[in-house]
Amino acid sequence: MAMSAGFTLKSDAKVRIYALGEMDSDDDMADYGWIVNAKTRERVWDMDGRKTSHAGGASKNRMVDKIITLPKGNYLAYFETDGSHSYREWNSDPPMDESHYGLSIYGWSGGFDSKSVASFAEGEDENVVAQLIRVKDDRHATKRFTVEKATRVRIYAIGEGVDRDMADYGWIEDAKTGRTIWEMTYRMTERAGGASKNRRVSTAIMLEKGEYELHYRTDGSHAYNAWNDDPPEDRTHWGITVTKEE
Repeated sequence: MAMSAGFTLKSDAKVRIYALGEMDSDDDMADYGWIVNAKTRERVWDMDGRKTSHAGGASKNRMVDKIITLPKGNYLAYFETDGSHSYREWNSDPPMDESHYGLSIYGWSGGFDSKSVASFAEGEDENVVAQLIRVKDDRHATKRFTVEKATRVRIYAIGEGVDRDMADYGWIEDAKTGRTIWEMTYRMTERAGGASKNRRVSTAIMLEKGEYELHYRTDGSHAYNAWNDDPPEDRTHWGITVTKEE
């Protein structure tokens, strides 16, 4: 199960991150949290098992209590659990602070202004140029868009890569010539969480003034809400998004 909550920082701020989760037998986190920049989808913090300490009870109960600085902006906090040993469903001794199992984020120091924080909900972003997400099996989705002047854009895409080749992936074409301007390849991707075949890329390119067509293609298995293996962490963005870089 994965849960998320969004928040906005109106100015740079120091925050306290307090998280409790579960580490598996391979020293990887089975229940863990992370925070992403809502615009770029890049992680700004994640619960690294090597940087946790014992949280009491069973040795697999782990905790993080640290201070980080976040620039102003919109953020999404996530916490994911596997199928066992979580709040009120312990299969071993619970942590000492079992009521805080999960991820909590607090303002830090006396200089923190609570008025600088607001809730944030994902919606239509005015910086989105074109987007094809929540793409299901056996689809070839397209969307045409226009760039009025030379613009730096960020491409964020999640897809499926098998045997170092992409099975679900996106690309951008020049609408007039059909020439491929950018394409998601396995080599440029990294793990997207869940099954190893879940791959993601977040990169910035320049688009010249002109008309373009965004594409996203899926094969016959493992796509949005039809997973045949563990889904990626950011499952709602299975597809491709192009946004303006400020």
